[in-house]
Amino acid sequence: MNLSQSQINSYLNCPKCYQLRYVLNIKSPIKSEAMEFGSQVHSKIAQKQFESEDPQEHKMLQTAKEILQSMPEDAIFESSYESKVNLGKIYGEVLGHKAVAILDVHWPDIAVARDWKTGKFHGEKYTDQYEIQTFFCGELFSSKYDRPLEAMYFDFLPVKHTYSAKILKESKTRSRIEYKIKQALNSIEKEIFQPKKGPLCSYCEYSFCCESLECL
Repeated sequence: MNLSQSQINSYLNCPKCYQLRYVLNIKSPIKSEAMEFGSQVHSKIAQKQFESEDPQEHKMLQTAKEILQSMPEDAIFESSYESKVNLGKIYGEVLGHKAVAILDVHWPDIAVARDWKTGKFHGEKYTDQYEIQTFFCGELFSSKYDRPLEAMYFDFLPVKHTYSAKILKESKTRSRIEYKIKQALNSIEKEIFQPKKGPLCSYCEYSFCCESLECL
């Protein structure tokens, strides 16, 4: 299995959730409407479909359109989630592990990538997950294109807010994030999977399993 930033973030959010999803390969019967909606928005942007009868979706698509109009035209988009070949998927190694990342849209010539977010921006306090994602994307981008990723932006479409990853410019942030990833990998190798209680529990698709332990 290829390592990904979503796995590391999953472990940091809750080691037990990581174990259920990636070690025991338990599929949750609970469907996330937010994830399905997000996938639909991503798919439409990838296909350059910026119209929708749903007002909320239409607003997000129009925001993405405005952003893209401010960028060069030679963008490489991720394929729609129905496609078996994803043009935005890149492979390589991260910290000695085989890894994979998906760039929603990127420009190899100017070394810039953007990631669409269909949720709210919760403030600078909660941006480590985006820095971890950028770490993976930056490492794999450099491996594929033989040049460093210069900028990665996270566009929160509902609120028209853009977060610019710091890890590509700040060595201090990079060192901290790299240490955090290495610590997570070390704990995974030691099979440390205690549940981590927190505000995310109410949104977890494995909460039914964690509470009853019926999946273990």
